[in-house]
Amino acid sequence: MASSTSISWPCAQRVSNSSFNAARIRSRARSISTRSAGHQAPPKAFNWLSAALSNYGEVARALGEFEKAEGYYQRTRELYAQADAKGDQARLLNTFGYIAQHKGEFDEAEALFQESLADFRELGNQRGMAESLAGLASLAAE
Repeated sequence: MASSTSISWPCAQRVSNSSFNAARIRSRARSISTRSAGHQAPPKAFNWLSAALSNYGEVARALGEFEKAEGYYQRTRELYAQADAKGDQARLLNTFGYIAQHKGEFDEAEALFQESLADFRELGNQRGMAESLAGLASLAAE
């Protein structure tokens, strides 16, 4: 499974292999998450906050810290719901599917990929549908 992580997330893998200060990034992510918890993000702040939390989730996931990644993604999910960002919500379901797959929770992963696929179909987002189908295909290859 480690090889699919490095293939699927080359940028995050490069970050995890570089000499950045992981503790500093975790601290900053915790600070952003704590400050934003329970507050509705103003429209301008939505983009930077959701992007920051999602990116911190990507770094945590690349480092194999899946529980931390899920926490960042869950907060991102809340922001997407507040903003009614359906495409972003569907994409995040796909991400949760890959995490479930990595944890060996194959039924959960399939359900998440299927939900993501249905949402992308409803939106008419063909690229998103392809991403969801790729997730289902990766499950079939397990």
